[in-house]
Amino acid sequence: MIKLFGDFFIPEIEEFCFAKSEVLLFSFLISKKSIVSFLNVKQLFADLKDIDDRYIRRLVSRLNGKIESIGKIELLNNKRIELVMKDNVNVDLWEMEKVLSTFDSSEKALEKILDLYTGPFLAGIECLWARQMRRYYNVLVKNIVDDYLENMGFESRLAVKLMKVFPDLSIFDEELEREYLYDFF
Repeated sequence: MIKLFGDFFIPEIEEFCFAKSEVLLFSFLISKKSIVSFLNVKQLFADLKDIDDRYIRRLVSRLNGKIESIGKIELLNNKRIELVMKDNVNVDLWEMEKVLSTFDSSEKALEKILDLYTGPFLAGIECLWARQMRRYYNVLVKNIVDDYLENMGFESRLAVKLMKVFPDLSIFDEELEREYLYDFF
């Protein structure tokens, strides 16, 4: 599975479901963040014997129908493909993984994680791979936040970021709430 990170919402489509090949192509295009050739896409489907350019065009057409509210996949010169998204999915996955792997329990590291983690991964898509990625990042970041708050105490300047990312996270007691309100009002 290609690991991705980002968030966009599909409000117009009630029951949204990708086929396996659509997930693979969509994930690949998001992760590349640039124009890719048909040859690169064919390599994704190397386990299929009879893959040709027509198969890729049909796949792009089906996928375009499903993601029309959030973006479009454009065929350029019938030999290259570009994903154009309406919403920002250009989160630096590698930077996020680097920060998570070298997390040192400092306020600066936590702030960097909260800058990179903007909310649930692919919030509007209800398929297995999107749910797994949402769960992975949500649990990982929430555990880091909980450990930080438990061991390091509460910094009021991180409150806004914490509440935006985890609105259900209760980090205030009355004293901290008074301090927070005093600082911001």
